Amino acid sequence: MPTLPSGQVVGITSERARYHAVRQSLRINKNTPHQDLYRLVDIIFTNSSGDSNPSHSEYHFTGFTISDTQWLNKWKSEDRDSFLSWITEGSGFHEIEGARNKVIYDTLPHTIQSFDYPQRLYSTLQRRIAAMSMASSSVTQWRNTILNMRHCGVREEEIKWSGVLNFLDEAESVGHNTITRKELLTRIDFGRIHLELSNELVREKGCHLHFEDKAEILSPEQYLRTGLSLGLDEYAVSRCSDSLLNYRIAYIRLQRRGSLYARRWVVLDPFDRALTNDGDNSVIFHPDMTTAKDAAGVHAQTHYGVKSPLRPSNKYEYMGLYGGEGYREWILTLPDYRESYFTPHFTERNVLLHIRTKQRHDNQGNRLLFIEEIQSDWHQQHTRRKRASHFNNKIPDAPFQKEWTLLAIKLVLQHAIEEGYDGIAWTPGIVQQKQFQCEMEWLLRLYDKVIPQHLVQLSRDWAGTIEKCLVMTKDPWLAPRRKGDYWSVRDKEGKFTTLNRLSKSQAIAISNRHSRAVNLEVPVFYIPDAMRSMIQGDDALPLFGEVLVDRVKKPLCGNSEFTTCDARTMQTCMSG
Repeated sequence: MPTLPSGQVVGITSERARYHAVRQSLRINKNTPHQDLYRLVDIIFTNSSGDSNPSHSEYHFTGFTISDTQWLNKWKSEDRDSFLSWITEGSGFHEIEGARNKVIYDTLPHTIQSFDYPQRLYSTLQRRIAAMSMASSSVTQWRNTILNMRHCGVREEEIKWSGVLNFLDEAESVGHNTITRKELLTRIDFGRIHLELSNELVREKGCHLHFEDKAEILSPEQYLRTGLSLGLDEYAVSRCSDSLLNYRIAYIRLQRRGSLYARRWVVLDPFDRALTNDGDNSVIFHPDMTTAKDAAGVHAQTHYGVKSPLRPSNKYEYMGLYGGEGYREWILTLPDYRESYFTPHFTERNVLLHIRTKQRHDNQGNRLLFIEEIQSDWHQQHTRRKRASHFNNKIPDAPFQKEWTLLAIKLVLQHAIEEGYDGIAWTPGIVQQKQFQCEMEWLLRLYDKVIPQHLVQLSRDWAGTIEKCLVMTKDPWLAPRRKGDYWSVRDKEGKFTTLNRLSKSQAIAISNRHSRAVNLEVPVFYIPDAMRSMIQGDDALPLFGEVLVDRVKKPLCGNSEFTTCDARTMQTCMSG
C-alpha cells in the first residue's frame, strides 16, 4: 500500500470483485479492457503510516472503487497523480488484473435479490439509553450504566460492536467528562457490521421461449409470408407458439393419410417468415421439434435481446430432503467489513452464514417455510481453530460469534411472516446426520436444542411451542457426491455405490429412484397470530439477543432486589 505525498496510506483490493460485478450486472471475460476492471476494485486505506503490506488486516474500505472519479477529484492533485500512477504499474496493475480472474464469465450470477430484513432489527442498547431520564452524565457513570445493562438483556457483544465504549474512552482521554444522552446515542454505530441478506439469481445459457401447444393449419396469407416452397401434396401446420413474441413451430406433411412421410419441422418468426437452419442453410430442422425450438430461442436472443428468465441459484439443492418447492439459498454477508473471509461454499466475500429453505406442507395442509440447513462456515471454522491450539489461527474475528444461529432464526421468522407462511419447520438432527452420512454431536445440538430454544424464547410472550408434524419426502439414505467433474451415489456403509462417472442430474435421479417415500416427522413452530402482527412492524426484533425491549416487566437477571444495579439501570430495566 503506497504512502501518498500527504502521508495517507492507501491501496486497492480486488477481494470484492464478484460483489461489484453481480450488483452492476457486469459480464467480464478475457477480452474485457483493463480499465473496465476499475469498477470492480475497491480503494482502501489504513491509519498505520508506512504500511506496505497490501494484505494488512487493519485496512478500511472507503466505499469507492477506482472508477469513482468524482470522489478521486476531491483529493489533492499530488495525491491523485501519485495514486493513478501507482495503479498503472507493478503491484497496482496486477491487483486490478486479479479482478478478472475472480469474475468467471460462465458462472457469474446475473444479479441478486436483496432483502431488508436485517435493517429492520433494532438495537436494544440504543432503545434502553433513549428511554433513560437523565439528559447528561459523566463518562464513568455512562460506562457503568451501560455495563450494568448486561444483566438486563443487553448482550455484551452488542455493546462491543456498537463502538460506544470506545467513544467514552476517547472522550475521557481528551478531558471531556460530561456526555449528553443525545450525543451518546449519535455515537452508537453498527455500520461496520452492516448486514446484507440476498439470494443469488442465475440465468440459464441461451434463451428459452415458453411454447404452448396450439395446432392450426396455416392460412393462405400466412403461407405466403413464410416463403416456403411446398409440393402439391404438402401442407403446413402450426403446432405451437410462444406467448412472448409469437414465434411458431410448424411442420410440413403430405395430404394423403397413412403415409410414412416424415414431418419436416420449420420455425416461423414473429412475422411468419421461415428461419434458415445454420447447419445446412435450409429452412428444415431435424430431427424433432426440440431442435426447432432451440433455433427460435437463438433467433430471439440475437435479434430481440430476449434472455432466459432469472431463477434462484440451486447449487446445493441436492443436499436437502426430496420434495418441496421454491428452493432458496440465503446468503448473509458483511460487505463493508474491513477484514476478509472466504467460505468454501460460496464465492462472495464475508459470508457470515447461509440458510437453505424450501416451501412444504404438513399433513394438515399448513404452508411451512422449511429449513433444510443453517450454517456459518466462518464461525464454525473459527471455533475449530481456537480449540486446536496447534493451528495458526488466521481466521478474522466476526460479530454474532455466540448467536449466529439466533440471527438466522430471526431472519427466517421475518420472511415466513412477510410471505404468509403458517409456520417454520426443520429437519431433526438425526436426519441431518443421515443426509451428511456422519455422526457429529453439534448437528444434534443445533437442530434438536438450539433452534427450538431460540423460537420458544422469541415467542415466550405468546406462549409459542414446538410441535411435531408430518411432511412427505423420501428416506435420505443415499447421497450424491461430487469428485472432480463427475458424481457418484453411495450410502453410509458403502453397500450401495456407483462409479464416479455420473452427471449431477443423473446422480440426483438415481438417489431419488432408489429411495422409498416416507412421511417424516419433523419439529414445527406454528406462528401465533399476535406474534405475527407484532413482527410485521419495521423494527420488531432485536439485532442482538432474544429480549424484546418494550416487553421487559421484571429484572431479566432474576435479582428482584437489584443488588447488582444502580438506580438508573434499575429504572431503565423496568421502563417497559
